[in-house]
Amino acid sequence: MLDGTEIDEALRRAVREALLRHKKLGNSIAVWREGKVVVLPPEEIQV
Repeated sequence: MLDGTEIDEALRRAVREALLRHKKLGNSIAVWREGKVVVLPPEEIQV
């Protein structure tokens, strides 16, 4: 745990679960691209 890998892995799992949940429920997400906020519809969420 000293190098943070367990924490990093827990964060990756949490993000993946959140993305899957949004996609499954048909909810869009907001992401940052090229200095702008872009809203992705559920069908464009890559998991």
